[in-house]
Amino acid sequence: MAKTILIYGIHSVEELLNSNSSNIKIVYLKKNSSKLNDILILIKIKNIKYKFKTTEELTEICNSNNHQGIVAEVEKNSINSNDITYTEDIILVLDHIQDTQNLGAILRTAEFFKTGAVIIPDKRAARITSTVYKVAEGAVDKLKIKTVPNLMNEIKILKKNGYWITGADVHNGENIYNFNFPEKTVLVMGNEHKGISKLISDNLDFKIKIPREGKTESLNVSVAAGIFLAFIRKSLNQK
Repeated sequence: MAKTILIYGIHSVEELLNSNSSNIKIVYLKKNSSKLNDILILIKIKNIKYKFKTTEELTEICNSNNHQGIVAEVEKNSINSNDITYTEDIILVLDHIQDTQNLGAILRTAEFFKTGAVIIPDKRAARITSTVYKVAEGAVDKLKIKTVPNLMNEIKILKKNGYWITGADVHNGENIYNFNFPEKTVLVMGNEHKGISKLISDNLDFKIKIPREGKTESLNVSVAAGIFLAFIRKSLNQK
């Protein structure tokens, strides 16, 4: 039996209905809520199973009171099954990002800058949860996301497919302002506390950093990822 994940909140469920509705098993809604009228019409058009619940029942279902009157149950192993073709110009590798808020924010930013694919490890890292889905604001369904057992093996495959591996290194990296990104770029972002693992760091083709102007020592990983992706996209668009 396929595992499921609960997606809740009006915007998140609406994004899901518009992009990946075939994976929705059932939608639970608060009865007689005028805010949900349009979504209910869409659910009926797409012939998706639904049930009405009280506010208290919805809170119990998703273990949160932030559901806004709607909860969708989705097949977890079908949330994103897109395969990487290795023709994408930008691929993002997340080296054991552990915070779900960070992961969701990174995925949202990655989709905003048209990142071709995102690779994440299947252990010791944040997974795609309802929190990630909500923070990502629908980006999960628009991205190619690949979960792998070994990031280093995947990096070797990427190199064989013509990619140059760049990684964030606040101490030894080259100034991003002066860096000319290759046409096929992999960006590696490291763990919130430990950064990029030594094995992967030793196999980077380039190390880059965002120069510090103020007194703040470092940036949140999701913010840093956004800055890097913006510079990469700008560089590649100018080629």
